Amino acid sequence: MYATDDNNVLINTTASKLDTVSGETKIKVDGTKYSVDTKTGLSIWTISVDANGNGQLDTTTVTGKKNAAEIKSAIEEINKNDMAVTVISNDNDNKVDVILLNQKSFVKLTTVNSSTVSYKTVQDNMKGDVKGTAIKLDLGNDTPELYKGYAKDDYAFVGADLYNDNLVFTKAETVTGKCDSFKSDSIKLDGTWYDYILAKDSAYTAKAGKSYTAYVYGGYAYYLSGENGSSSDVDTLLVKTVGDYKKMDNGVEAKVYFEDGKDAQVINVTKVVTAGDEFDLEDWDKDADDTANKCDTAKASENGLTGLDANNLYAYEKDGSDYMMRNTTASGS
Repeated sequence: MYATDDNNVLINTTASKLDTVSGETKIKVDGTKYSVDTKTGLSIWTISVDANGNGQLDTTTVTGKKNAAEIKSAIEEINKNDMAVTVISNDNDNKVDVILLNQKSFVKLTTVNSSTVSYKTVQDNMKGDVKGTAIKLDLGNDTPELYKGYAKDDYAFVGADLYNDNLVFTKAETVTGKCDSFKSDSIKLDGTWYDYILAKDSAYTAKAGKSYTAYVYGGYAYYLSGENGSSSDVDTLLVKTVGDYKKMDNGVEAKVYFEDGKDAQVINVTKVVTAGDEFDLEDWDKDADDTANKCDTAKASENGLTGLDANNLYAYEKDGSDYMMRNTTASGS
């Protein structure tokens, strides 16, 4: 929505991406270019909720003077999610002076009763895990604005209303569907891509064909439930016989029965994971160090493959035509 009113609001956009113009100190909003006032600089005001449950306003200034890269970096930081932004021209000269970002935190309601509500921040790991100390709000004194029907264990987004000095909760929207495709930082559910909100250098492995419920805000997913790597939902197979090492495929041939099939099939197995006593499937990163994962990983060689035995049940993951097996009979699994 475009408007130039008495308050000199140039553009007001909600959950919309900003963009920059290559090599220029300009900002593009819904395809329209606006110059940045390089004399006064570009101010970015961020409304958010701090670790103690208080609303706060942080301000930074980007000079932008002959520095398009600085503008680009600032806009990329804003675009890490789809939170509401307002773009303002203070002096009504069609040059952007201020960007107001209304940042919200993804939280889980941990305690709900007639007088209080408590919440914890959700970790950026796509698993819905919470962290830190619970923030307790008194419904009478703190006067939080809560959505209708709020309940314990709800996932929600909380932002700050600085004018009324309270917190505003919105129940997280959910999207349920089949995973058509995935990447290390995104998932495609029933034809729509959602980028993950993940901690730096983290990844999440979804599975094509599995059904998930995504907790989303705009085009971003904050938590995937459903398959979610739980032991009850892993793919399993029964090894009937173990064959020879195949040099061309760098794996050991095995005849197996899949849980949804009647006929035996021959597959190429390249790795077998044996879990230790403290192995945690929910927190397992198959690409990380084996010691950290509390497991041992054997790789196929001309000597065979340790841990791959006939008449054993295995969980598995498929990478192209290769299979990585996990011994479900090991302790800790």
